[in-house]
Amino acid sequence: MNPLTLPGKNHALLSPAGESGSGGSTKLSGGGPIVLYCDLAVDPRREQEMLDHFHRDFKPAAEKFDGYLDVKIVRLRKVIQGGPAPAERINFRIQLTYESEEKRQLWIASDVHSECGRSSRIL
Repeated sequence: MNPLTLPGKNHALLSPAGESGSGGSTKLSGGGPIVLYCDLAVDPRREQEMLDHFHRDFKPAAEKFDGYLDVKIVRLRKVIQGGPAPAERINFRIQLTYESEEKRQLWIASDVHSECGRSSRIL
């Protein structure tokens, strides 16, 4: 298995009203921005490779799509407040924000997104 491949990658969708669901074609009411949180378990020996891919390929591609608002990647170290804590191997989280779920789905269905995912098997 490629160390960047994430079987069981965790996703959560949140709307501004706090509604949540799983990744996929979930329809959310209320309009407004949609945020996808994607937890990643990255082999520590390949972290720099993943970060380079995120900044060089994934982020610039996402920024070009209609409805894009923001994308961030953070290293998870410990839970300060709230919970539950992510699974033990989870060490990064991507936060992707689009104007709506419909526009996020256009990004997900795009060839550009597929190509970004194929080149790293993590996004």
